[in-house]
Amino acid sequence: MKTNGALAIETEELLILFNLNGGTGFPDRIAVREFGEKTTCLLAPGSNTLEVEFEDGTILTPGIFPGCDIQHYRQEDAEYVEFTGLPGMDAYGKRYDQIRFSLKHEFRPDGTAFTTAFFLLNRSLVGKITRCELKYEVAFPGFDELRWSFFPQYTEIDASIIQALNHSRHLPAGDSRSLEKGLFAMTGFYARRNAGPSLYAEFFVEGGNSVSGKREENASSLRWTTPETARISWNFQTVPTDGFYWRNQWGWVIRPAGRKRVHPPFTMYHLQDNIHRYPDITETEAIIAAKPDVVVFHESWRLDAQNGGVPFDAKIFRRLVKHFHRHGIRVAVYIRGNEISVHEDACRWFHQYLRRDFDGLYMDYGGPFCEIVKPDEAFPGGRTLFREHYLKLRRLRETIGPDGIFYSHTGPFYSALGMNFMDGYTSGEGECGLLIRGRSIHEYYSMAAVAPGTLWSAAFPEYSSAKIIPFLAAAGQYPHSPLGTAAQSSSLAHPQVPGINDLNFRPLWKLWSTFRYEKNILYLSDFNSSGVFTPDPETGHYLMISEDGRKAIQILANFSGSAKDISTGLNLPGYEFSAHPGKAIGFDPERNAVISDDSGTIRLDPLGIAGVLYCPEEDRKDLAARLLEAEPPLSEPGRKWLSAVGSQKRLRTHPPAGKKLFLQVLIPETLERASYEKSLLDDLFDIRLELLKQEKDSSYSTLCWIGRTSYTKECTDDYRREPGVPSAKIPLHELLGPGLHHLRITSFHQGEPFYSFVKALITDENGKTSEILFYNDLEPDRANLNFSVRL
Repeated sequence: MKTNGALAIETEELLILFNLNGGTGFPDRIAVREFGEKTTCLLAPGSNTLEVEFEDGTILTPGIFPGCDIQHYRQEDAEYVEFTGLPGMDAYGKRYDQIRFSLKHEFRPDGTAFTTAFFLLNRSLVGKITRCELKYEVAFPGFDELRWSFFPQYTEIDASIIQALNHSRHLPAGDSRSLEKGLFAMTGFYARRNAGPSLYAEFFVEGGNSVSGKREENASSLRWTTPETARISWNFQTVPTDGFYWRNQWGWVIRPAGRKRVHPPFTMYHLQDNIHRYPDITETEAIIAAKPDVVVFHESWRLDAQNGGVPFDAKIFRRLVKHFHRHGIRVAVYIRGNEISVHEDACRWFHQYLRRDFDGLYMDYGGPFCEIVKPDEAFPGGRTLFREHYLKLRRLRETIGPDGIFYSHTGPFYSALGMNFMDGYTSGEGECGLLIRGRSIHEYYSMAAVAPGTLWSAAFPEYSSAKIIPFLAAAGQYPHSPLGTAAQSSSLAHPQVPGINDLNFRPLWKLWSTFRYEKNILYLSDFNSSGVFTPDPETGHYLMISEDGRKAIQILANFSGSAKDISTGLNLPGYEFSAHPGKAIGFDPERNAVISDDSGTIRLDPLGIAGVLYCPEEDRKDLAARLLEAEPPLSEPGRKWLSAVGSQKRLRTHPPAGKKLFLQVLIPETLERASYEKSLLDDLFDIRLELLKQEKDSSYSTLCWIGRTSYTKECTDDYRREPGVPSAKIPLHELLGPGLHHLRITSFHQGEPFYSFVKALITDENGKTSEILFYNDLEPDRANLNFSVRL
């Protein structure tokens, strides 16, 4: 809409203004509409522009002068503003026709924007270009906590980068960073209020292009000018150059905390089994008996783990899918965001096995940082395909259908781009187990404000413990409850059937089941609203309201280590559900639901959860039946699993003994059975193993580092692991004195604690060998294998 020399673009939650009288062709203002009609201005006039500086000190930006060509139009759901052939303009408003700028802005309704830019310099403008700088000055007023992240631009990427855990995330406001040679591919900001809605904003640049065409003549920086204001700079020319044209593409995602979700949080099992590939009949019936909403098949479902829709066994897979469908269970299958079948045809094979608007996809490598184009003539600095990634996710959503299910896992390379197409962003693997450290850090790493969340609970034992439940409840974040063994003797080894590692989730699943058949749900929480709940930093609130407004459930969580009386009151008039008396839902120690009238307060155990259900009288019987339904008995495969755990526990309580004991470690060959790429396996097995002993004060000291052919006091290069090949033999009797010793093997990858993929073989002087395996049931940390010996 054009009015009084301005052009206004309105998306679902943003207002973007352009100044058409003397402006630069860049947005003059970006304001965000938040909960309760609150408006927050992120970009003020003049805070976003492109500057080209010459040797004589002349600085030019694009300039809008009378008669300049301005186009404003719509195509499908996008709105475009295009400035073609804008002349240069200096700080005094003088026009320079020797340089021409083209800017094409694309605004999507979900808060995503892209800009395609080019300039051409007439050689009659004397002097070399010394600087070509894209600038943003972004303000986050009124927030209590502000964290940011950045990722460098890559020209190629492989598993060693994807698995890296040392990227710069969760940086505090005030921590400025710069790259003297190179560019930030992206900077992201998470702004949080203690008692109010959060907000996320991300700014990215696709090309590593300098004006000269030399990648090393780029630079980036982010400087904090105030505690709430950051100045972002992408400088595409750091030394004088005769270059006379330049192109690039950039954009942003700005997302106030969402309040709508298509589906409720689901009960979901995630099958990841590199030994058996698929569950057998007994295991399948045990899964169905647990009444999940979704079953996800990880990469082992298909013959080629890296691409395509060819099942490992098509007949068995089709039979399983049909069987799950008969019981109303959705099926999602693993893909990679960078695979050929995703790029070329948006997984058209989906329809051969799965049902549109019901089943779905689980996408690994889900961020744009896997979309790398090496340097070419158009982009001599290489390119990250942010826009293409967004459009790819849009196409995948069209394949799945609006009511299908779509999950994205990005690992440490988080980007909000395209998350509006997702039913769940899957956090939990690339964050070093941080999601149980506190509410704000959980909110940040699960990116709660951006999209509904799911939790990858397979990687860390803590993520299936009681500690994680309040975090899941307060965020409406449902776990990928794992089944099957991806890698033996690691935290990726799980039972084949429900009823063991999912017990802590079950009360929360029961509460969520009251919304099982609802769609297009309004949800309100501590991170996306204000004034609705009784504020308490140790209490989490999550309210779901049905599309017709007749039904609601409030879920409450106690983050404290002591029992608490918590208010169930809501300040939310105008909804039909509020006319119905609430029913309080608590749980006894055996996870059985206890239903009573809502008295206005509810007592929660430490780390406990409860709910208050509001619904018409005629719906209560059916919903109560779901809540009171008995859990199925543990199946035979579950009992076998517990027997194996018991055997391993006895090896801990009655440890191997002898006058002489020798230790070797071994990586089981489970992962070798899957069709992983060599770079991934090489990276996973790039681990250093430290053997430690527990001291009298319960601290640990290093005994040695375990090499392939030797053991040493210091870590050496003798670390390379090959599955099935034992390490050097370590004489424990020479390193330890007589008595009982508590030992630990810690695995490191790139200097950080990492998956323990090893088992310990302890052999006595008579040749008897005891095998110590990692089980989540026994180990609290994925990096440590604990055991004891008696000499």
